[in-house]
Amino acid sequence: MSQHTICITQKNVINSTSGSNTLVYQFPTSAQFSNHSIALQSISVYYSWMSISEALGNNKFTFTIYPDDAWASTYTVTFPDGAYNVSYINNFFKYWSIQNGLYMINSVTGEYGYFASFSVNSVKYAVEIQTFSSVIPVGWTLALTFPLHAGGDVWNPVLTFPSGFNLIIGYSSGFSTDSNSGGLDVSPTVNGGVIAGNTIAYLSSIAPQVQPNSTVLVSCNSIQNKYSQSPIIYAFSSAGTGFGDLIMDKPSHLCFSPLMPGIYSELRVTLLGTDLTPLAMQDPNITILFVIQENV
Repeated sequence: MSQHTICITQKNVINSTSGSNTLVYQFPTSAQFSNHSIALQSISVYYSWMSISEALGNNKFTFTIYPDDAWASTYTVTFPDGAYNVSYINNFFKYWSIQNGLYMINSVTGEYGYFASFSVNSVKYAVEIQTFSSVIPVGWTLALTFPLHAGGDVWNPVLTFPSGFNLIIGYSSGFSTDSNSGGLDVSPTVNGGVIAGNTIAYLSSIAPQVQPNSTVLVSCNSIQNKYSQSPIIYAFSSAGTGFGDLIMDKPSHLCFSPLMPGIYSELRVTLLGTDLTPLAMQDPNITILFVIQENV
């Protein structure tokens, strides 16, 4: 049984608008495979694919002040493409609130306060969201640019999570927080919110998927597998790796997949997300070693 190693690197990456996810290896001369198999020996890539992006369709939610009121104003919070954790999501929301004048200021310390927050509840394996009432605490004032109107009820802002972003933080599609118009008049069970003073808190109802593509699938177009329509030959994870860091993965033993018989001028390898679509890799610095063997 003879084995041969081929190395696919950055020079084999095909540039495309969808990211550096497809690599094409050209054989020096045409190769005839009749009874051959292929296995991934090792792979090195940089963790460079986004968790939130316009392409993924998970980069927006809406934020409404004065809900249930003639002066209701709804804003769209749009995240720049990036790799976010819950802390980064909360920090960007603070930045967005400042940019839109939707915050409070402590008149003594100059500290800023916000009308909603996102945090991890590790005990519940959930993202906790808190919304805060328009009843301004003593010692605090609204930002000068906060949109004001005469009269109006007490309210908590309404955050609505459309399909896509909802999965990142673990809420059902279209979930909205309670408006609490009139002030603390909602039931603690409405939309799962729990009232504590002027704050309403919520917990994820489904497991958050802060990185929707924590596992990367390696596909090869020449695989013969009668049990699957997808030519997947390996999978690796970004777990425990910081964004921008190198992922090096090597299987403990080679798992060979049969190649379709034929004459080959090239092999085409694609890195896929968990939805089986090409992953938008930002860094083309990729090295993959494959072993091709002739079966006995």
